[in-house]
Amino acid sequence: MEMKAITADAQRGLWKTALSSNPRDFAIITIMATSAVRVGELVSMTVGSLNLSKGEVWVNGKRGWRKVFLGKASIKAVDCYLEVRPPSFCDGLWIGQRGGPLTADGVRQMIQRLAERADVEGRSNPHAFRHRAAQAWLDRGINAEIVSKAMGHADVTVTLSIYSNQDDSRVRKAIREVEMSPFYDLAI
Repeated sequence: MEMKAITADAQRGLWKTALSSNPRDFAIITIMATSAVRVGELVSMTVGSLNLSKGEVWVNGKRGWRKVFLGKASIKAVDCYLEVRPPSFCDGLWIGQRGGPLTADGVRQMIQRLAERADVEGRSNPHAFRHRAAQAWLDRGINAEIVSKAMGHADVTVTLSIYSNQDDSRVRKAIREVEMSPFYDLAI
């Protein structure tokens, strides 16, 4: 299975554009970039399912409800959004232009608008953020089982089947890092 992540430059461009756009868009981009949440899970978030003091939110995912953990950047971004969140008849965390809950299509359109304003070319969709976050975690040496749980995968084999297909440059980098280890000389 081929994984297509958003590039680091594109993600940075969207972040900067969202920051100058509005707190909601910035919070959404931040959560997608740092938690690997699915777009359906993102729009299922409610004010009641959010616990910023614990850094977690319950979302309705592919297999039912699951807990998504939020880092400091996401907590701060959501907190800023909540300060200006318009009143709404719904408990949905993300409010759309008409005062109702934001939809998955609304998130996709928002990302496309931001991408156009930021002159971002290439892959700019919610799932590309998910792939980028997962790959970044694995590249930093986070255990695949932890990544699998964070992503809401049913089994670690799902995570490995998607993200273990490494390109040559990553393999070369890993080999170089091992050779630079102080213990490498002992192995030969």
